[in-house]
Amino acid sequence: MLVKADLSNAEELLAIQHRAFAALYETYQDQYNPAIETMDYFQSRFARPNCTYYKIVEEGHTVGLVRTTVAEDADQG
Repeated sequence: MLVKADLSNAEELLAIQHRAFAALYETYQDQYNPAIETMDYFQSRFARPNCTYYKIVEEGHTVGLVRTTVAEDADQG
């Protein structure tokens, strides 16, 4: 089930993101990998009007996350 997340979920969701991308970071060591994203940056995206986070919840436990982003010029067709 998808449940809309808010800033109070940031710590839990960032930990999931870090675990999900850790193997890719070990392989590529790139500076933009979500496995090394800081809490400050992660939280800043919650404030963006074009971003929405959703928790993936299974049997009452958060097991993942999805972030949707709408293009800033989407209303222009």
